[in-house]
Order: sequence, then structure tokens, then C-alpha cells
Amino acid sequence: MMSVDVTTGSRLHFGLLSAEAGLPWHYGGVGLMIDSPGWRVRVSFARCDEVVSAVGDDCEAAARVDSIVKQCRAVMPELPPLRVEMLESSPLHSGMGAGTQLALSVASAAQLIAGNSAGESLYSIARSLNRVRRSAIGTAGFERGGFLVDHGQRQSQCSRQLTAAPTCNRVRRLPFPDEWRMVLLTPVAGSGVSGDSEEAVFQKSRTMSDEVMALQIDLIEHRLIPAIDAIDFATFRDALEEYGTAVGRYFTAEQGGVFSSPLIADAVSWLAERGVSGAVQSSWGPTVCVPAESADAARSVRDLLASWHAAGAIRVRVANPLNTGATIRRTAPEHSDQRFFA
Repeated sequence: MMSVDVTTGSRLHFGLLSAEAGLPWHYGGVGLMIDSPGWRVRVSFARCDEVVSAVGDDCEAAARVDSIVKQCRAVMPELPPLRVEMLESSPLHSGMGAGTQLALSVASAAQLIAGNSAGESLYSIARSLNRVRRSAIGTAGFERGGFLVDHGQRQSQCSRQLTAAPTCNRVRRLPFPDEWRMVLLTPVAGSGVSGDSEEAVFQKSRTMSDEVMALQIDLIEHRLIPAIDAIDFATFRDALEEYGTAVGRYFTAEQGGVFSSPLIADAVSWLAERGVSGAVQSSWGPTVCVPAESADAARSVRDLLASWHAAGAIRVRVANPLNTGATIRRTAPEHSDQRFFA
């Protein structure tokens, strides 16, 4: 009996732009897919719907999976009962897009189980799961990986389908240098803005000034993208820090500062005093990313943080860039073969 394994990484989002609705860059921004932390789920036929976790008692993730399956069944009425096993997990509410990656993992597997491999597009599925309402970076990252430039919604009632049409999000993908790394700093306790709190933020009609928008667009188009193309780490690091700091200042009222976690803000200041720069928050945080030029440089940052006075209060990970989309493996036991889908 067929089962489907899906493996994906995490989405880093370096700051949402808030241009006026209907203009370019409305809910645009830049982000990157990384290989870890990530999800690995296995979906198979069952007698009744069942969610199993092999990574500990994660009631929230299990409840989310249950809800995702119900949402899938609403658009795939032929979907049989499913057993969903969470074999590896990513922390929710940490600013790394774990909810979107989990939803798309389960939904992509369910589509294959239902025999809809040539059915709705990934973006149609994402919309049915209440995703891509603003940023399309997480969905584009699930599909293609890499460094992603989301030019935003061109109209407030955009259909959110990822095309070059002027009324929809347009996302550009760049391969990210394989040797670069991201050092992730996440508080052991605490979480970022999400759910109703996040929705409350977007109920406000504030928009970034023309001056702020011009500076951010210039950073993206004339510094970040050329630096990635040229594999110019120093320019990339400095431009990314400027970008994230400007967006963080814009959302200071909502998150309490450039960084949502005072603990992480202290760690960033401590690193800066020791010559480590480039820190940028992912989404609402609390995770902050520090770019590193190589695996050795990333290990040096990680080892340095071990001597910080509050090292025990944060978790430090070193992540590689993920330049491919999610790995979807369909196992057909009757033929004892495996097929891979990007």
C-alpha cells in the first residue's frame, strides 16, 4: 500500500515590506530556505484518520495536522482515511515558517494519496489551507528552495497565484551560495507574534514611507541580489543587516524593538562587540539569523556564543542553505520502488 514521505526545511523571512496596497512590494520581502530545522512526515492509508508523533508529545503540531487533513478533505472529497506520522519536527511560533511547511507537506502527500498528482497547483492548495494570504516566500520556498525575492501583491484582492501576472505575487528565486551558512539563535522560552496577535497587526493600515521603501528596494535590487550573484559575502551580510534593521524599526511598536526578544537583542549586541555582525530577525522572531561565510566561520560564532553569560537560555543551530524544494518520496510496495518529486 502506497505511502508518501515529505521532507522540507525551514523558511527564513528577513522582513515584510508594507507598501501601499495595490502598489509593487505590498507584502513583499526577501527570504531563504534552510535545511534545518525541518519536517519529515509520512502519510499513508489507514482505517481512520490518525496522527502519530515520533518526536515526543507535540499536541499543538498534532492538532494542526488533524486540522490540515480536514481542510484537505474539503477540497479532495475522495481522500481516504490517513495515518500521518511526524518523524522530524520544526518548532512552531519561532519565526521560521514551520506552520506553512507542515501544511504543505501534509497536503502535498494527501494529494498524491488521493491520486491527484496532476491536480491543483501548489499555490491553489496553499490558499485552501489559508496560506499565501500575504507573503508567498514560504510556499515558493517549499516548491523551489533558494533565496527568494517576493515582489508582493500588486492588488489588494490578489488571487495569490504565483505568476508573472500584474495582479499577483511575483517571486524571483536565486541559488544561494552553498558554502554560506546561517547561525540561528532562538530563546529556549518564548515565541514570536502569531495567530490573533499577528492578525491584529495587519488590521492596521500603516504603510512604510516612500523614503523607507526606496531604501529597502535599493538594498534588494542593487546590493543583496548582486552580492548573491557575485558570491560577495561581506556585501550580502551588511546589506541584509541594514534591511532587517530598517524593517525591525518599522515594527518596533508591535514587537518591542528591532528584535522581538530582549534576550536575543542582548546576544546580538554582545556578538557585535566581538566583531560579529549581520544579525537579522526572521519574520516576527524570536529567531535571529547571523550569516556566516563558511562552515568554519559558523562554528566559530556558535562556539563564541557558548561563552556568553546567558548561553543556556538560547538554542544555537547552524543551518545550511536549501537550494531545492521539498523532497517528496512516494513508496509503492507492490513494485518495491521509490520515486522522487521536487
